[in-house]
Amino acid sequence: MSKGRSSVLAVAVATVLLLVNGSDLALAQAERADGEGDGQGGVTLRIQGDEGTRFSGVCSVGGERREISGQAPESFEFDLEGRSLSCEVVKQRDVSNELTVVLNGENVHAEQRLAGEQGTSKMTYDGNGSVSAMSSSSQTTSNDRDSSLSKAEEKALKNLDDRIEQKVDDLLERVMP
Repeated sequence: MSKGRSSVLAVAVATVLLLVNGSDLALAQAERADGEGDGQGGVTLRIQGDEGTRFSGVCSVGGERREISGQAPESFEFDLEGRSLSCEVVKQRDVSNELTVVLNGENVHAEQRLAGEQGTSKMTYDGNGSVSAMSSSSQTTSNDRDSSLSKAEEKALKNLDDRIEQKVDDLLERVMP
């Protein structure tokens, strides 16, 4: 009789375990389904291009900033949880290499290519499928007669760069609440 009771008890315990595991699995699947298609889940920022090309930058999810840096290829994951994402990636000075910045998620795909000596990519994703992206690249050219810029040319280029950066910042402020 005690053998019969232990068998019944073992079957009861096994049944309870199966029910608990099954409900956990169903709950996990339901949570995954709830997050699908709403643009609220995760996104990936991939830095591609010529291997070893250096970059740095910052990404903000909501008000939370995260510094990023490294060498291509590299990727960064962000869990948005209903918040917006804003990233600025700066290609370090390197004449020959190119860098591509790619933002991928359930409802988003944005890509920007940076060539030239240096460049900046700014992307903003609102979490609902809307992306704003802006990039700039610069390259200093020279010829055999004069391989350097005059002080006036350098100052003019710096002023132009500053004005472009300010315009980009102004545009991003209008797009992001």
